[in-house]
Amino acid sequence: MKTLYSFQHYFDLLLATYKLFFKAARILAAFVVLLAPVQAIASVLAVNTGQNVTNDVSNHQNFVVSLII
Repeated sequence: MKTLYSFQHYFDLLLATYKLFFKAARILAAFVVLLAPVQAIASVLAVNTGQNVTNDVSNHQNFVVSLII
């Protein structure tokens, strides 16, 4: 039961921190909210490109096309 309380306490503190952050710097907070999905998509694309290059190299194919796509 103590674990559940500590998780709920942590979550409450996290929400309070976000509220304070959004009140203090609205423009910066909006920028962070807009930038987070872009960063997530960029990292997924980088992993996918790396996987394609690795597959092409292991199959002895030209991997330049994988870098472009």
